[in-house]
Amino acid sequence: MNAELIDCNISHAEQLYNWANDLDVRKNAFYSNPIKWADHVKWLEKKLASQSTKLYVLKKNTDLIGQIRFDLNKHNNWLIDYSIDKNFRAQGFGKLIIQLGIEKIKAYSYDIIAEVKVDNIASIQVFSALGFRQIFKNNDYVTFEFKIDQNESSI
Repeated sequence: MNAELIDCNISHAEQLYNWANDLDVRKNAFYSNPIKWADHVKWLEKKLASQSTKLYVLKKNTDLIGQIRFDLNKHNNWLIDYSIDKNFRAQGFGKLIIQLGIEKIKAYSYDIIAEVKVDNIASIQVFSALGFRQIFKNNDYVTFEFKIDQNESSI
């Protein structure tokens, strides 16, 4: 697909804000209320300064396709979050952004956890196809795990 994962920086603030407030993204988020610009900028500055967060943007030519974020939780697992621009959905970019994200993050040797709402079928299919193992499910969400130490090769 000839796309690359680049480090996110403050110049991506407006694009990230637009993606975060996309109706489908809000519907699939655990916090579904719209996000205010001032709150977004404050959140982004904090995430970019944090040693416990890795934030990337998928770029193809001049197009920004989506974002992927890894937050280190208290159990020393990366909690993954990603979204794809509405103009690029259903084209394989969800799978690609996660594959590229894992390649970037695996050097840190922490396992990856994904929490997905049960009605977010597209993300459930992507995580399953990439070898994430379902470790929990209830009426609201599914939790997947990807073991880094057992998957040294590229996915």
